[in-house]
Amino acid sequence: MVYVTGDTHGEYKRFEDKRLRKLSEGDVLIVCGDFGFLWDGSSAETKTLAQIGSKKYRTLFIDGCYENFERIEECEETKLFGGTADHVYGNLYHLKRGEVYEIEGNKYFAFGGCTGQNREQRINTGRWWEQEIPSMEEMRRGVKNLERCGNTVDYILTHEPPPSLGLLLGAKYSPEPFSCFLEEIFKNINYKHWFFGSLHTDKAAGDFGTAVFTDIVPASRVKNHKTLQKKSD
Repeated sequence: MVYVTGDTHGEYKRFEDKRLRKLSEGDVLIVCGDFGFLWDGSSAETKTLAQIGSKKYRTLFIDGCYENFERIEECEETKLFGGTADHVYGNLYHLKRGEVYEIEGNKYFAFGGCTGQNREQRINTGRWWEQEIPSMEEMRRGVKNLERCGNTVDYILTHEPPPSLGLLLGAKYSPEPFSCFLEEIFKNINYKHWFFGSLHTDKAAGDFGTAVFTDIVPASRVKNHKTLQKKSD
C-alpha cells in the first residue's frame, strides 16, 4: 500500500512513529517535500540515511524549500516504478520533478520545488539554493510526461499546492511562474486526488486535495476522489 505524509524536516523521530510499524515489505511511504535529511554530509547524517534506507518499506520523497540540493544532485539516477529517481540509500529515493511513477497500478505525478518562501532570510543564513525554484525546462518536461499519459493520472504529489487548493486553507500567493504552472495542472489534468505539504497542517482542501504534515494517509483510501474523465481532443 502507498502512504503519504508531509514535511519531515530532518527529524528522525517521524520515522519512529508507531503507525509506521505496520508497514511491510512492498509498502511505500511518500514524503511531500521538506524531507531535510540530506544536508551536511556528516557521519551522523549518513548513519540516519542508512537507518531510513534500511526500513523494510520504501521511502520516497519530493524536494521542498528546505533541502541541500547539492547533496541531492550527488545521488545516482536510477529507474524506479517506470520513472527516473535519485537513489539515496537502500530503500530511500528522491522522486524527480515532472516524472510519472506507476505504483500498485496507479500513476503518480511528482513535482517537488517551491516558489522560494522566506528567500531573503535564508539567503542571509546560507540556507537557500536556487535549485529549489523549478526551471522552465523542468516544467516543460512535466507537461510532456503528462501528455504521454493522456493528461490523466491517479495522484499528484507536490510540496506546494496549486493556488486554487491552497487558498481554501488560507495560503497566500503571488503570481510566480511555478504557482501559475501548478494552477494550470490543477485546471487541465484529470486526477483522483492531489497531496501536498508545506502548509504544516493535516486538512482536506475541498473535495479533491489534502494537505499532509504529520498524518500518514493511505492514498487509495482517501474518501473524496475526483472522477477521472478524459478530455476529448
